[in-house]
Amino acid sequence: MKMTYRGIQYEREPFSLEVQESELVGTYRGCRYHYRYPQHVPQLRPKPPLLYRGNSYQSCPLIQTEVALRSQLVAIAQACQTTATHEPELQMAAAVRTHRENLRQNLARRLAVARSQGNADLIQALERESQQLAHH
Repeated sequence: MKMTYRGIQYEREPFSLEVQESELVGTYRGCRYHYRYPQHVPQLRPKPPLLYRGNSYQSCPLIQTEVALRSQLVAIAQACQTTATHEPELQMAAAVRTHRENLRQNLARRLAVARSQGNADLIQALERESQQLAHH
């Protein structure tokens, strides 16, 4: 394939990499596909963890094998199922927090207006309401 870079033409040989499809299936934007990995890459041994001031770390990430990928996919699927079952409860809790924050803001605004008007009875009533809201 002829290519040009800054006016200089050159011939590019396409890099061919033999890949093999695995049994792992993924979904991206509604389309299913099989994971592919190169055939000729040797399995590397994991490097031992290093230690610095009592904290272990690795100088480079571990090469993930198909078994490791499969276990990660299973863990992700389980986490997604767990999150999906608790999602309505999480949405309700977020809605309650938002509602309480809106009540606090509204009460603060009403209290500021009552103070600017000098209405002592209304100020006392709003302060009691504020205390009740703080206890919940």
